[in-house]
Amino acid sequence: MDDREIVKTFLDMGIQITNEALPIIRNDPEFFVEEVKKLKIKPFFLTKSILEDILAKNRKTASIQVSKEIILNKKALRVDDYANYYLRKYEMIKDIFTSSGISAISINKVTETTKNFFTIGIIREKSSSSITIEDPTGEIQLLAEGIMKQRLQEFDVDDVVAVYCEKVKDNFFLRKILHPDIPLSRDVKKSDEEMIIKVDASEENILSPKKYSHPLYARISDINILILPKIFYESLGVDINSEDVIKLLKKRFLLPNTLDIAIARPEDLVLTDLPDLIITDIPPAMCKNYKGTTILSVGEKSYEINLHTREVKEI
Repeated sequence: MDDREIVKTFLDMGIQITNEALPIIRNDPEFFVEEVKKLKIKPFFLTKSILEDILAKNRKTASIQVSKEIILNKKALRVDDYANYYLRKYEMIKDIFTSSGISAISINKVTETTKNFFTIGIIREKSSSSITIEDPTGEIQLLAEGIMKQRLQEFDVDDVVAVYCEKVKDNFFLRKILHPDIPLSRDVKKSDEEMIIKVDASEENILSPKKYSHPLYARISDINILILPKIFYESLGVDINSEDVIKLLKKRFLLPNTLDIAIARPEDLVLTDLPDLIITDIPPAMCKNYKGTTILSVGEKSYEINLHTREVKEI
């Protein structure tokens, strides 16, 4: 419903909407129409306080379930462990690319007659004007020119990427390079019913990142939540800020670079199950939406999240 339809619907019920009430109704008009119909005494003016009473009565207690904890343990490593790590990371992120519709060929299928093609691989070497990527079948050097030199600055060694290449004479040139990222077509997930949760840095709050020393996934209704404690990255010697969380989403990997402690279980770090909400205490404080994922960095700030509308309010 647009504003005119909302006003007319309530006027037909003999109710006028105040200016403060209209923005609230706009979030979910059908819900408020049905709830006002249930009122024993119909108000002449529908005010903000009446709507807040309706919301309070319909709020459900959030049932929070921890679905997965990510605990990295040190272990003695062999050469095979590194090879298996890169292979597993490559395979899992390659699946993300192919599920998004990218049709790529393996590097060993590139021949002298191959002119334009997509391939997927891990960046093994990188300079200001070229990258070398590899997959389980081989490696290829790609030259960058023009705007692609600038694009290379957004990528790091060990990133799994999809590249579109063109052969010019005896060289291969980079024409496009992609992170696995979050698909633009992704729907914003919402709870079926009105449900509001508070997020802050107090250790009494079960969703506070200060309660934990390692990342974990939790679920409220169908909302997938990833909690990223600052202490996890500090313990690994990783320098990170809250804006870098978006980079991790683009890479679909929870570490910005390869660390020995992560070699054993790369599958725990690949973001195959995308979070709808990320809660962290990595500074600076931030509230941002990125392609359907809400990122909240708490500290001195507290937030209230309506999981039914996915609106966030600083409190």
